[in-house]
Amino acid sequence: AGSTAVPRESWVPLTTRHCDELLDSGLIELAAHTHTHADFRNNPERLEADLGECLEVLERRFGIVDPTFAFPYGTRKLGYSGPALAAAVRSAGARCAGHRKPHRQTRTGPVRLGTLHGGRDRHAGDARRKNRRLVRLRP
Repeated sequence: AGSTAVPRESWVPLTTRHCDELLDSGLIELAAHTHTHADFRNNPERLEADLGECLEVLERRFGIVDPTFAFPYGTRKLGYSGPALAAAVRSAGARCAGHRKPHRQTRTGPVRLGTLHGGRDRHAGDARRKNRRLVRLRP
């Protein structure tokens, strides 16, 4: 995977040492995105098990407990997030969760946040606005 527009080393996976250095900088947060990045549509039990493995690695390697979470592929409209999958995320132990497309919050409850994608058109104000919309999965 990767792009010929950037050097090959830009696509090298992060090592545990790299993640430790990033965490030490205080500029980033490591969060959960599942262990395998599989398609969990209509399979909340599989999502819960896979996310549980991801959460265990985050805690064991980095001491991270109660992380945030972003759904793989993310779009609710296509079934990659929604109430049943949000319940699985809550049960696995993530603090809050997000998906790719923000949409109007019509009730309180699980996961209704769009994720912030980096790029030249993004700036700190975008992050602050999105962070205010984080939905907590449990107290």
